[in-house]
Amino acid sequence: MSSLLDTVFPKGSAAPGDEPRRLTVPGLEQLLTWGDLEHILATSCFDGPGSATIQKFLSLPDPGMSRVCVLTNGEAIWRAPRTTSTEELRRRLGGSTLRVEALEEVHPPLAGIAATLSRPGAPVYINAYAAWGNQKGLALHYDYTDNLVLQLSGRKHWKIYRPTREAVPGPASSAYKEGIQAAARGEAGGDAEELRRVRSGLFWEGELSAGDALYVPPGWFHEVTPVGVPTLHLACAFSATEGESAVVPPAIRLPDELQTAGANEPEHARGEQR
Repeated sequence: MSSLLDTVFPKGSAAPGDEPRRLTVPGLEQLLTWGDLEHILATSCFDGPGSATIQKFLSLPDPGMSRVCVLTNGEAIWRAPRTTSTEELRRRLGGSTLRVEALEEVHPPLAGIAATLSRPGAPVYINAYAAWGNQKGLALHYDYTDNLVLQLSGRKHWKIYRPTREAVPGPASSAYKEGIQAAARGEAGGDAEELRRVRSGLFWEGELSAGDALYVPPGWFHEVTPVGVPTLHLACAFSATEGESAVVPPAIRLPDELQTAGANEPEHARGEQR
């Protein structure tokens, strides 16, 4: 896997404006197995042997929060407190998508991938997305980073749309994305006209299967839907161009009642940790 970047970009580093590309990469399933993910959840994300190290070396959104999120179509994002029991996590995952963040920090094979994708001054961030049903985890959106998607297990259905403006981070860009996402969810106040413009620019639609890799440049809209089978993929955020730092999304701000849920929960209700 040391030549992953060369495999994705055989003619050299991608330049801004490059189109998405799909390819097959042998051995992807070995990067992170379901067993690996369970081990990481048990030892690195909740109370366990790895928790002190993670707290010391990672910048977390909240000292009491783990790197585990549960997403449901962009409508609700719940960040698991470090005291979350296995039973609670399973209950939350009914029909949702599990996101486990910054795996390059805790899983050596992914640290190697991060090193392969790294550029001076441009850190790499690798998240895992796992789902078991058929509900989207994130609404239609684009990213400010280059993204390399590695499908490890199962399948997912993708739609990729051409950019409608340059992907420059800032309040105007955030408001623009949020208006389109709100319209995609059918919410009042969403920018329905801009959503129609985005959807008219469909670039590619199809499934990624285990062993497939997909490069998505900054600014390209995409929406991803599970197809009812267990699915696991990695999303690697990086900068394909020398000297351009990857932009880290702002930390998710939770409602106060969720931030304090773990602290207020009775000890007997927390269950055994994995």
